[in-house]
Amino acid sequence: MVIALLHETYTYEDNDKKIVTRYEKAFSYAKDRFNLSAWTFDEAVIGGQQGKWKVSKPDTLPDDNLADAIMQIVETKKAENAEAKEETNINYQLQLGNFAKLGNFLQTLIGKEQFKLDDAK
Repeated sequence: MVIALLHETYTYEDNDKKIVTRYEKAFSYAKDRFNLSAWTFDEAVIGGQQGKWKVSKPDTLPDDNLADAIMQIVETKKAENAEAKEETNINYQLQLGNFAKLGNFLQTLIGKEQFKLDDAK
């Protein structure tokens, strides 16, 4: 099993407001090989299936977020006219492709006290 942790989001909006995708080749390989997963901040291919990251219990996220690897992204779209309401979307990003976050995540998994040196020697 191989997991490719990719930095940044799978898609982004360029200066011309066009949606551009990153990592198309990695995602294509992962869709054809069930033992290869490709993870970006906002989407992943796992077991040949592509999808966006979701948090099943957002109210427990502050307590369950190991090493703050999951970020909550709040996007607010302005209303097009005075009668319409603002739209708020909450998306989540798994940022293990950021090596600082990955290092903190792994350190939390093995225990923060694991590598303390014994000063008594």
